[in-house]
Amino acid sequence: MKARGNTFWARQQAFVLVELLIVVAIILLLISLLLGGLGHVKARGQRTECLSNLRQIALAWQKHATDHDDRLVLNYRPMLATNAPPLPWVQGDYHYTYATVTNPAFMTDPQLAAFAGAVPNPRVYRCPSVRHDVQGEPLSRSYGLNQYMGAGAASDTAPGYTVFNRLHDVTMPVQTFTFLDLNPYTICSSMARVPMDTNQATGYFHMPSFLHGGRATMAFVDGHADFYGVRDKDTLRTYPVDWLPDHDFSTTNADVLALRELTTFAQ
Repeated sequence: MKARGNTFWARQQAFVLVELLIVVAIILLLISLLLGGLGHVKARGQRTECLSNLRQIALAWQKHATDHDDRLVLNYRPMLATNAPPLPWVQGDYHYTYATVTNPAFMTDPQLAAFAGAVPNPRVYRCPSVRHDVQGEPLSRSYGLNQYMGAGAASDTAPGYTVFNRLHDVTMPVQTFTFLDLNPYTICSSMARVPMDTNQATGYFHMPSFLHGGRATMAFVDGHADFYGVRDKDTLRTYPVDWLPDHDFSTTNADVLALRELTTFAQ
């Protein structure tokens, strides 16, 4: 009788343990589903905010042209070469100047940046999905302006391609991009550089970001903003260093070829 009782209690304990494990498994499953759902909501919110950022900057770009006799804002000149007008939309230089993408004053100081008055909030210049530091300082800017828009003398545009100096120079405003969300490892100057000369073996390329599910936000001359989907796996680069001074890409890269069609056209 005693053995029979022990067996009964052992079975009862085993049954309770199985029930407990099932309940724990269900709870863990629900938690994972909840966290996954929250992650999707957060990612969707970041995409929306990034699009909103680009729209604000694109509208400031259009307004600047309207207020300056149709002339486009200066895109780039060597950092702090002078603070006399015309000012570039933001200060920005190449990789040897770390502050170019870490110092918010280069975007928000009206003595340095043409957009400081129109877009004074530094958060607007940074994609909310970016969690990236440069030499221990948080990245402060995620966006670059099409190299051929308001190009200065030092912009290194390719000969034989149209440089847009006035808003009415852009004959296809819906299909020509202004601002592009850039890979945080390769952003540097105020420009979004796209190599137009396919006769070169490689091109200096500010890669589009891929933090929104393999997509980057992009604004166009007419003011609308949309997503650009990365096409080439070689563009999906991350690096073991904070900031890469060398980002040459093959001019057969699918994203180089796709973005060329949205950048400018042959003269």
